[in-house]
Amino acid sequence: MTKFEAYEEYNEMVPFSILVTYEEADKYFVVNDEDPDLRPIKIKLPNTPKWEYIDGFGDKTRDQYFIKTRYPQRLIELYNKVSSMLASERTSLKNGVVTVQRIIDEVWEQLQARQLEFETEILWIKKQIWHCHYGYWFFNCGKPTYIDGWHYRFLNFWDMTDAKVEYRDRDRRWFLFQRYAYTCTEDNLGNDFGRRVCFGTTYPKHRRDGATHKALCVLYDIMTKTVGNVSGGIQSFDDDNASSHYKDKLLPAFKSMPFFLKPQWKGTQAPQAELHFTRIDNKVGDELGSKIDYATTAKKKFYDGKKLYFYLGEEEGKTILEDIDDRWDTIKFCLSQGGGKLIHGFSIHPTTVYEMTQGGGDNYERLCKSSKFHERNPETGQTKSGLFRIFIPADDGLEGFVDKYGYSVRSNPTPEQKEYVGERGAKDYIVSQLAEYEEDGSAEAMEKARELKRLLPTQYSHCFTTIGGDVGFNTELLDAAIEKLKRQIETGLPPTVKGDFKWVVEGYPYPLSSKEFIDMGFDLKKKDGKVEFFPTDKGKWELSLLLKSDQSNKKVKRDGIWYPMYPFKFTTSADPFQFLKTVEKEKRDDKSRLSKGGIATFWERDETVDPDSKDMAQWESYRFVCTYYNRVGSDDEYAEDTLMQTIYFGGEMYAERNVPLINKHFIKRGYEGYLKYEIDELTSKPKEQPGYYSLAESKQHLYKAVQRYLVRNINRERHMEFLRQCRVNKGVEYMTSYDLFTACGGCLLGSEVVRFEKDVTTPEDISEYKRMLSAMPMFRY
Repeated sequence: MTKFEAYEEYNEMVPFSILVTYEEADKYFVVNDEDPDLRPIKIKLPNTPKWEYIDGFGDKTRDQYFIKTRYPQRLIELYNKVSSMLASERTSLKNGVVTVQRIIDEVWEQLQARQLEFETEILWIKKQIWHCHYGYWFFNCGKPTYIDGWHYRFLNFWDMTDAKVEYRDRDRRWFLFQRYAYTCTEDNLGNDFGRRVCFGTTYPKHRRDGATHKALCVLYDIMTKTVGNVSGGIQSFDDDNASSHYKDKLLPAFKSMPFFLKPQWKGTQAPQAELHFTRIDNKVGDELGSKIDYATTAKKKFYDGKKLYFYLGEEEGKTILEDIDDRWDTIKFCLSQGGGKLIHGFSIHPTTVYEMTQGGGDNYERLCKSSKFHERNPETGQTKSGLFRIFIPADDGLEGFVDKYGYSVRSNPTPEQKEYVGERGAKDYIVSQLAEYEEDGSAEAMEKARELKRLLPTQYSHCFTTIGGDVGFNTELLDAAIEKLKRQIETGLPPTVKGDFKWVVEGYPYPLSSKEFIDMGFDLKKKDGKVEFFPTDKGKWELSLLLKSDQSNKKVKRDGIWYPMYPFKFTTSADPFQFLKTVEKEKRDDKSRLSKGGIATFWERDETVDPDSKDMAQWESYRFVCTYYNRVGSDDEYAEDTLMQTIYFGGEMYAERNVPLINKHFIKRGYEGYLKYEIDELTSKPKEQPGYYSLAESKQHLYKAVQRYLVRNINRERHMEFLRQCRVNKGVEYMTSYDLFTACGGCLLGSEVVRFEKDVTTPEDISEYKRMLSAMPMFRY
């Protein structure tokens, strides 16, 4: 209805001076807007009913705001009277106990028998059930405003025990988005599949925004409208936390729920294991049969094979006992049939940003990345995860910064809003605190600034700014560099290319992976060929420098041993995977006894590309160009992977001597000439063994080498996982958790080793090398 139509129709009912202040209702609501890393989602709202049917119509705009429904006094008196009557007759009841269900049954019988007497109260009950199902319209400061039925139930009948439930526009949009996800049958282009295409939502959030209570309210509503032997479940980050949400949040809310919103259930008002909506013993009548329970373990096996109509994945950013990607793959089939095609259930995945842990936070970030509303499978209409992500910044609805009408006061409050929030809005408040810390500049102040960002994320990117260790790395620079790479990936211009190195063996019909090469026994036969890189999205390697075929595999053979033709252009290092001690396992992100293998290649400063006259900020060389962070099936496969990329780039390998796997494999394969030796300071000759010892002193040198590199070269760095491991690194004692970090640090240590000239080239070779570099026909990312 337009304003003009409203004036024409209602001018006789409501003074024009009031009508003129009213606004038209919104036709859409938007989430994920005003964020540089998210694309807005615009969703249509229901059509506006006639204004005369909307609560608050005719009132002045300043007097229009959400008002909780008033529970009829006569219903309260009836309930109390029935309770007292049954209490006086309890001796005639079984066990002399008056149950709540017995009271509710008697109240219904009284209402049925006295319908005319309680006509007004019965009509009120019908309206509450209607609004809980279909939603509710009210005038809010002059604007017709719609809230979803879940939101109506939450505002009027949900007990949060430790906080007062109040109307927030932030919550209005949150509930509306959940309902849209629950009922969505179309893809982002508007193609309707005639069936649901969304399993639920991911929701990274700030602390104490009530997300768990809101999700439990949705859970309760769905399960009290579902008939059949099915479940709604709660699962959390450990084996105990889910029970606390069930016992401390759901059950108190159930206990305080009005009698007309409680179906039959089995047991007391606080059943410890499950809330089962079934008939009590020896009672006749209809029943739902559904139930709400909680997982006693964080493992996927708890709900595996069960039919779920709701799943609350609580605090998955803290989950390290299970990979939530694997767990979600299991849960999806509990919420659907036909291999995920026919969705019957719904799920909500809220997690508190500030409390995310290493490993868990990374897994949750991957789940969010695979839940992009605008990226769907054209065959199924679903995102990669089957979920939609929603993010609401902390300054939107922050406690203490909400006005009388539930609107968020984010900046520049009006004179009327200042009565509720003071002189500044939520965003102004957060920014001013950050400015104080940043102006101080001390390490302690900067850590407080980072903590505030995690506690109150005002941008989506702040959600995954994880806690760094006190190892001297500039976390602000790391955060900025990581965000830069993330945006490149988001815009379809990834800084690296994924792929695999393979052997191209003369006379063999197809390229061979390291595993195939090993399985065929070619390594034992010292069979060789040419190593080539094959791009693939599922590859083990990430490259930011691809060589032309005439620039790779540059090697010479002397006395039966292979040497790199130009050994000083690249330095490679590796941190082999190995079984860890229990103490070391506990320090890992994923708690696995088996670490991952890290491999990295560093492009040394190349004066033919980056001469002294060139500003260092513009250099193309002196950076990492190849990284590997994987767990493979065997030592030999990993060692062969390491050898292949070393041959491809033609540099020297500088590996740990503590774990001799790499050095032994290179020697066995006839590539001892690729191993880098330190120079003995006393004899000025190469040491007896190649590589370095990863002892306490060496580890300190490694960390300092990485620190020096980051200070001046981070803007050129293109390998995300290396930067991430720098960002979350806690210190030397946790080095076994950061396998790629260790490999990259090994490269930098090797880069600082005094060069030992190997007499494997000739003047002609050097001339050819300089000629080739002057052209540099390389393809760089």
